[in-house]
Amino acid sequence: MKNYLISLLLLFAVVSFTSAQNNIALEKQTVSLNDLSDEYLQNVYRVTEKYGFLEFPISYDESFFENLRTKRIRTFSHFYRNNYAPFYVNVNKHDKSRNDAETSLLYLFNKSNGKYILGTIRAKSPDHNAYKDWLVSFAFNGDIIDYLPIREVYGNQVTTIEAQLNSNLTINVQRLTFPHNDYIIQNSRPIENLQGVRIDASYKITQEGKFLLTEEKHYKSQTYSPETLLDKKTRIANRGEVILSHAQTIQVNKLEIGKSYSLSQIKAKLGNDPTKEATDTNELGTVHYLEYGEDVFHFDTGKGFTSFRLTSPRYSVSGISGCIIKVGDNISKLASIPDTRLVLKKEGCYHLYLKYWDNPIEIGFSDNNITYIGFAMSV
Repeated sequence: MKNYLISLLLLFAVVSFTSAQNNIALEKQTVSLNDLSDEYLQNVYRVTEKYGFLEFPISYDESFFENLRTKRIRTFSHFYRNNYAPFYVNVNKHDKSRNDAETSLLYLFNKSNGKYILGTIRAKSPDHNAYKDWLVSFAFNGDIIDYLPIREVYGNQVTTIEAQLNSNLTINVQRLTFPHNDYIIQNSRPIENLQGVRIDASYKITQEGKFLLTEEKHYKSQTYSPETLLDKKTRIANRGEVILSHAQTIQVNKLEIGKSYSLSQIKAKLGNDPTKEATDTNELGTVHYLEYGEDVFHFDTGKGFTSFRLTSPRYSVSGISGCIIKVGDNISKLASIPDTRLVLKKEGCYHLYLKYWDNPIEIGFSDNNITYIGFAMSV
């Protein structure tokens, strides 16, 4: 009995110590100028000390600038350029033109739970008809750790991304996406009868400065009128869309696009015998390239499973409204997949548009049989 009580006390002590460690890990600490070794960040920090640091909680919506006025925080633009990061925005979503001359680091937070500092980067379209904000985590040496879109506005009127940064270092993002439209405004006004989808995502900021996806919710597709999109009083989170109980996913052998996996988890699903394996590391993270014969997979440490191209029947693609397809299947199978749109892109190639995804699945065919399946996730 005595030994049992001693063991119980030891277990309680270990649990208490672990709990205390976890609480410490979540505690925000002040980032000081002396923590920063990058000259650019040091200069931005000095200016921000005079103009004011952003504080948690804060919302990136119509209330943002009112919050700044209340707390007497001023805006100062610091020119910022990074050729690796997708800091650009255009009215046409397929336009990759950059306006680096007007891309700026606008604000800093001086609170974090690790060796990183948070800031907000804004990009404007060359015609000034769109702008987009990213929450960015920087290592103290100036390298980008991670980035997350938190606000997007078209025509200075239509907001398609809003976000809330919470005191417990979690982030809630609401996004409207219009899969069947290259652009949603014309002459600075929303197009009539836009078919769109709302997607909510929740993240937590890790001690390493990564934005870890913890939950995602998809809502039923609906028509958005110009009046709805121009309503600045109603936040995206309060629009009242109907949530879907099962969202569309894209999976290969149970590995889901957009989700992060360790290399051992990836090989457990795809096989421990890749014919080619390579790793590319830059300041935004690491990308693993795996080839199994002619089947190719890309996994990004920051963005998860990002793309694949299959030319053999070894792997199956699932999660598409409950359907499964693979190389060798008859293309007639594609016509029966719910909530999708099949478009002949060119001779021997279909684009399969999913209702809740921006980018299509590319499907090659010959003699009515699928010859390859490819997908690449939007950044």
